[in-house]
Amino acid sequence: MTKKLVVMFLLVLIVFSLYAEQGKYDRKSVSSVHSVWVQKKGNQTSDFDYEFFNRMIKLYIEIPRFDYNELPKSVVRNFVDQANNLQDINAVNIGEVLERTVVPEIKRLLSDPDLQRMRATDFQDESARVQFAQIKAKEYGLTEEQIMQLMTSAYIYLPYITKFTKEFKDNTYNYEIKGGILWYNVRIQPDGSVELNRRQASTAMGMGSASTEKAKAAAYSKFVLGNEVIRTTPDEYAKYDAIQAWVKNLGVKMKEMPEFSLSAQVVEVLPGKVFSVELGHREGIHLDDGYYIVDLFENTKGELQKKKRGYARIIHTADNRTVEKRNERSRAKAFYGKGITQGAILLENPRLGIDFSLNMGTQSGMKIPASSSAGMLSDDATSQVGVLLDAGYNIAPIVGVSQLFYDLEFGMGFVDAQFNPAFDSDDTPPSVFTIALYTGFTKKYWYGRSAFAPSCKIGIDAVSINASTGFTPNDYSLFASAYGVKFGFDYLYMLNPNFLLNVGVDIKAGAAPGSATLTINDVDTSVSGAEDIRLGGVMLRVGANYSLRQLPFNLFGFLDPLKKY
Repeated sequence: MTKKLVVMFLLVLIVFSLYAEQGKYDRKSVSSVHSVWVQKKGNQTSDFDYEFFNRMIKLYIEIPRFDYNELPKSVVRNFVDQANNLQDINAVNIGEVLERTVVPEIKRLLSDPDLQRMRATDFQDESARVQFAQIKAKEYGLTEEQIMQLMTSAYIYLPYITKFTKEFKDNTYNYEIKGGILWYNVRIQPDGSVELNRRQASTAMGMGSASTEKAKAAAYSKFVLGNEVIRTTPDEYAKYDAIQAWVKNLGVKMKEMPEFSLSAQVVEVLPGKVFSVELGHREGIHLDDGYYIVDLFENTKGELQKKKRGYARIIHTADNRTVEKRNERSRAKAFYGKGITQGAILLENPRLGIDFSLNMGTQSGMKIPASSSAGMLSDDATSQVGVLLDAGYNIAPIVGVSQLFYDLEFGMGFVDAQFNPAFDSDDTPPSVFTIALYTGFTKKYWYGRSAFAPSCKIGIDAVSINASTGFTPNDYSLFASAYGVKFGFDYLYMLNPNFLLNVGVDIKAGAAPGSATLTINDVDTSVSGAEDIRLGGVMLRVGANYSLRQLPFNLFGFLDPLKKY
């Protein structure tokens, strides 16, 4: 009986240790074959900016969770020669060249019997490791540093571009990039042999555009990256926009790979659904990063399976970059999930950090007097149906305040208006609509799956009234714009970590129009009574929010280098 209890106890310890290993993130050593491989056929490769691309790789791919090395040029020389002869580049044919050239060379070096014996000791003797590198460096014609890099490499990656096009049309430069990253895993078998297995060929796209028109060109003379300003032409600006969007998308896809996705165990459960985890700045985590809470269990075949049981966000990031602070722990708070205990596992949910929302509603309290419409309206217009599109960038990692968003909002309204019968032409139906551009901040306060979100934004509103008569002059158009400020309040409910529903209210105060123009048959004239137009009021709305994982154009990219919390 005692022996059985001991055996059962040992089995429990073994299973628990396996679960613990599943929840722990192990740092990976990653090497790059080449900066980026660009298909030359039918593409303008001379316009590609390799230096800027390398900066984006360091920002989005070579992130703190990895240790990075670059493979020696002598190892990849044959690959470069053969890849130059490819007519078409894709994950298959460039992978075949890599496997014919780089892979055998790495296998030859890593299969060295002396190196295998050194690996068996886990490189614990520093002096022996250095001495070994010195000897093998001479034998293989590499530097000591290059030998050390090969000895510790675990993954190899190669960015490639299948499409890189440039177009200049209507005074605007347009760039489009399509491509991906090939990932290979270096595996040392129990018998000491070396295998390189292709793990994934992530693909993404990016687009950028910039105008050369004099009124707009100034906006494209500076490309901002955090605290740095890069002087650019409109051509360069559009190119940089496309490259940054492309690499940023690849960075999210890389984090989704099981090998590279951060994971951690719940170390300590604290009050208020808060718990600590062994992750921090050393792994590159940021405030508000999201994690699924999962349980591990064995299926009928004895295989470990994962079951999502909750969701949490990082509310405090620990600085564990130094040896002295290596045991510092970050804290996370669960949005939902019952019975979270010590040992539960967190799995990363990589996103761009941008929430996109679509809202529809009705606005009342506005005023477009009939007396201000050049006779087009028969009665005052006081309400409209509106649509709001909002992109919110989570600036919590920049300012250190959880769930604080910087918003860019575009709105369009269809005004409920009655037209003077003289302007009700069958050929050109009359219309009244408004547009709005606002920017500001939103703060979300979470209580489980529910959140309350106050917001404050400033911007500009404009109204356009268009109508025609059956006699001359017959084409009338009035356009007026005014500054405004609005305060909003939303209730949000989390259907899942990436999709929210909301209901809300906006209270907008609109100033008198700063400019107004009446155009009659393409001739501008003065407007009488435009100062009485008010585009503010109260809007009741409903909508949905989605946390983006990919976006083909570069939005808020200038803020990414500022993340520090």
